[in-house]
Amino acid sequence: EARTDWAVHVALCGNGRPEIGAVALPGLDLVLRTDAPGELPEAAAKPRMVISRTRPAAEAVSVSEAIGAELVGMGSAGAKAMAVVRGEAEIYLHTGGQYEWDSAAPAAVALAHGLHASRIDGSPLTYNNRDTYMPDLLICRPEWAERVLAEVAKLCAGTNHPREVLEGSSLRPARAIGARATNAVDRAYRPSSQSFRRPDWLRTGPRSRVLLPLPLRSA
Repeated sequence: EARTDWAVHVALCGNGRPEIGAVALPGLDLVLRTDAPGELPEAAAKPRMVISRTRPAAEAVSVSEAIGAELVGMGSAGAKAMAVVRGEAEIYLHTGGQYEWDSAAPAAVALAHGLHASRIDGSPLTYNNRDTYMPDLLICRPEWAERVLAEVAKLCAGTNHPREVLEGSSLRPARAIGARATNAVDRAYRPSSQSFRRPDWLRTGPRSRVLLPLPLRSA
């Protein structure tokens, strides 16, 4: 399958900040870099939100409905972030979990081009951590940042645990925090090699809030 939505990343982070980076889009014969930022194209009248073309996050779908955004399926974190830089979308909201190397370069390039880049609670993206797992991120045009963060906050309101279940349009706390939740994570992130370490989803704290869709057992 000849696709153009894949990317190659390289980044340099200093003091936890994504400072220098480049994202290549070989299928488009294009490289976007922090040292050569361009002006952002004009935004579309109706916002477009890029999501996974194979595993769209329920949270992104919910936020898109709230703000009236068009969903655009696309592969590769780098391709989705660069779609915002290139003016093909206005918002990239991701809650499905990544690792630092998935977003460091895209975040650096996005910030250099004047975009907003943060965790979904609005806190800064930090890199070179001992635990390289990054649960979520938001890359978007600055004029959409406040609205999207507010809609995400509404989804999280009234909950007391970072793991949530989104069924339909209603957000409810997950009751399975033990084996069932662990099994769901293992199924979603099955190791592809012996060196792969399963993410620690049981962390807590405001900067570690994760929205993880889990299947609900019928009553």
